[in-house]
Order: sequence, then C-alpha cells, then structure tokens
Amino acid sequence: MLKKCTLFDHSEKREVNQEAAT
Repeated sequence: MLKKCTLFDHSEKREVNQEAAT
C-alpha cells in the first residue's frame, strides 16, 4: 500500500505533517 501510493502518500504525509507540526 505504501509502495503503491505516491501522490496520495504525498498528500497524506503533508496533512499528517501539518497536524504534527501544530
């Protein structure tokens, strides 16, 4: 799943990063 995801992974990572950064 992680390997299959690319654009989605980027979007999810960005969202998680923003939440974690807060």
